[in-house]
Amino acid sequence: MSAEEKEQANQARRDYADLHSQKEGPEYERLGLLALEQRFAQIFKKATFALGLEAVTFHLLEEVGEVVEALTSLYTYEADDDTPLETLRQTWEDRRFELEEELADSLSWLFAVSAKFREVFEVFDAYTDHTTTYALQMNIASHLGKRHRSQSDGQMRCFKCGGDECSCTIKLVLDNASANSLTGRGL
Repeated sequence: MSAEEKEQANQARRDYADLHSQKEGPEYERLGLLALEQRFAQIFKKATFALGLEAVTFHLLEEVGEVVEALTSLYTYEADDDTPLETLRQTWEDRRFELEEELADSLSWLFAVSAKFREVFEVFDAYTDHTTTYALQMNIASHLGKRHRSQSDGQMRCFKCGGDECSCTIKLVLDNASANSLTGRGL
């Protein structure tokens, strides 16, 4: 590790310590996205190192599939007309909790994919002669910021329409929709 990399790591530790000394509450509520990603990388470093990039990525995709299942389950269960309201409420709460768990699992595996890419970039950095250290640039928080930062004032905005609140038109495409029906043109 170069002197510059060590200084960056030390600065990240100081920022992390400053963040924790200023706020109360559980650790996960105090951390920003970058610090949370770094904490997950620290906790699961051995497990992530042991898995290949493909395994980590496929696990992420599996977790996203579980988010879809949980979301679908939240709004598609059926109940009899005589089912007590409290039972319906509890069923909905249980399914909402399941959705939250699956979203958290997906985010943690997204962090794992990011950490795995950092490992790959560290090897790349070690065997190439260049001035940019790619491994230090691999984090989700900075890429979210770059993608959504306005060129004019640096504030976070919709990357497409540039609005503080997205006003983009979203088209939902049905499985049986044809290209002609979507574009309004004939072939």
